[in-house]
Amino acid sequence: MNYFKGAVVGCLIALSTVVSLQAQWNAIAGYMVSSADADPVNQLLQAYNVEHKPSLPFKDIKVLNGFTAGIRYHYPLGAFEMVYNRRFTRRIGDQFHDTAPDFTGRSNADFFYEIRTFSMVSEFGGVIRMGASLDYNTYLMEMKFAEPEPSNFKIKQRPLGSRFFIGTHIKNRPNLSFSVRAFYQVLWSDISTEELMQNLELTKDLCTDCNFRPSTIGLSIIINNGVQ
Repeated sequence: MNYFKGAVVGCLIALSTVVSLQAQWNAIAGYMVSSADADPVNQLLQAYNVEHKPSLPFKDIKVLNGFTAGIRYHYPLGAFEMVYNRRFTRRIGDQFHDTAPDFTGRSNADFFYEIRTFSMVSEFGGVIRMGASLDYNTYLMEMKFAEPEPSNFKIKQRPLGSRFFIGTHIKNRPNLSFSVRAFYQVLWSDISTEELMQNLELTKDLCTDCNFRPSTIGLSIIINNGVQ
């Protein structure tokens, strides 16, 4: 009987511990905006404008924006997060002049440039906080034509990287808080524009060194929903 009581008490203690731990987990969601650092890509898009002369040419990629979402574990010295974020931009080039037989019929091009990131984030501090992340990135470059469909292409590259940030954490209610962060993201390896150049079928070899390592500077605004 004493053994049974001890087991029940032990189970209750374990259950209360699990519940208290779970109570510290927050669902998080927010918005991110950043620079793009995409000059080598812009160089190829401008060359494409010159060669194909769309009436609505591609503009340079300068700013990326998107969303972030994930989960957050809050503890007295800071927090740990597992998050996914996507920043992207879309460029439109319409009504190409058919300057070569290979391009006859291509029209209404959409070019997408995206950074998709899975991150493990650690932050420290009180109202003012600092932190860093380990990032698994997917850099995506994609072209879609209204027609013909077979000329579409998608290029994915997956470098690792990190984000370093400083910001503020503001509690609004017992189950709601906000994080505002200024961040700097770096890659640990290069990405390449060589495959993009080949898919654009440019007549000149425009990238003497096709590898580059973009870094971005940005701002994120995050809502943390859960016991703080």
